[in-house]
Amino acid sequence: MKLFRWAVWVLVVLFWVSGIQNVQPTNVGLLTRFGKLLPNSVQSPVREPGLVLALPYPIDQLIQIPKGQEQRLEVSEVWAALDLPVKNNKIDPILEGYCLTGDNNIVQARVVVKYVIVDPVAYEFRVSDAPTMVHDMTLAALTETIAQWKVDEVLQLQRRPAAESGEASVLQTEKLDAAVARRTQARLDAVESGIQVNVVEFVAMHYPRHVNKEFENVQTTRIANETSKRRAEEFAGTERFRSESIRTMKVDEARAREHQLISEAMAEKESFMPLYAEYQKAPALVWQRMYMEAMEQVWKNVGRLDFVPANSRIILTDEQEGQP
Repeated sequence: MKLFRWAVWVLVVLFWVSGIQNVQPTNVGLLTRFGKLLPNSVQSPVREPGLVLALPYPIDQLIQIPKGQEQRLEVSEVWAALDLPVKNNKIDPILEGYCLTGDNNIVQARVVVKYVIVDPVAYEFRVSDAPTMVHDMTLAALTETIAQWKVDEVLQLQRRPAAESGEASVLQTEKLDAAVARRTQARLDAVESGIQVNVVEFVAMHYPRHVNKEFENVQTTRIANETSKRRAEEFAGTERFRSESIRTMKVDEARAREHQLISEAMAEKESFMPLYAEYQKAPALVWQRMYMEAMEQVWKNVGRLDFVPANSRIILTDEQEGQP
C-alpha cells in the first residue's frame, strides 16, 4: 500500500507537470484554458519560444503556430502537361481545368503561392483549414485575373493598363503574378485570416495541348510578321535619313545659287547705274558709243573676213569637228 501511494503521488505530480511545454524556436504559442485564450504576463495572447507553464490537458492546451515561416502551396487544377494523350481533340472541363482569357482564348497555368502567418490568433480561430483556403482563394484570383487580360498579355505575364480619360501620368507595366497575389491577399483579408501572401510564382503557362500545333503556327507567323515589320521600319528609317540628306543638300545648293545670282545681279546693277545715269543725260551719244564698243569686240574676235555677194548663200563649217 505504501508503494502504491507513492506511485499515485508520482502519477499526480507527472500529471500536473505534464502541462509544462516548450514552444519551438520556429513557432509561437497560444495557450487556451477550456478553449478560452489566455494572455501572458504582458497581456499578449502570443507566447514566444521557450517554456510555458500550463495546466495539464484537457484543462489547458498549448497550440504552436509557425509564425514567420514561409509556407509553399502549389495550384495546378487549371494546368495539364503537354505530353499527356489527347482524346477526341476536346477538353473535358470536368477532368481538365483551364482559364478563359479576356479575348476568349484558353490557357493553362500552374502557380506556386508562398505565404506566411502574421496574426496567429486570427489564423487559429478564424481559419479551419488554412492550406485549402489559400489554395482555393489563389485559384479564384488566378482565374479572375486571367479573365480580364488578353491572351498575349497573359503569355507575356505583363501588360500596360488602359489609361483612364484625362489621365496624363505615365502608366506602369502591371505584372500578372503581382495582380494574382494582390487579389488573393484581398480575399484573405476579407475573412481576417491572419495570412500574408509573399509571392505568386508562375511555374508553367501554355495553350492546351489540343491546340498546341495551331498555337505554334500562329507564333511562327507572328514572329515572321514582327521580323518583316522591323525590317520595314529599318528600311523606312534608312530611306528617311537618305531623303533628308538629299533634301538638305538640295536646299543648300539652291541657297548657294540664290546668293550667287543675287551677288551677280548686284554687281551688274552697280556697273549699270553709272551708265544709265549717262544715258539719261545723252541717250543718242551713249547708244552710239555702246554700239561702237560692241562692234569693236566683234572685229577683235573675227579670224577671217569674207564678203558674200548679194543674192548668195554660204554654208559655215566647223573646222575642228568637220561638221556643218
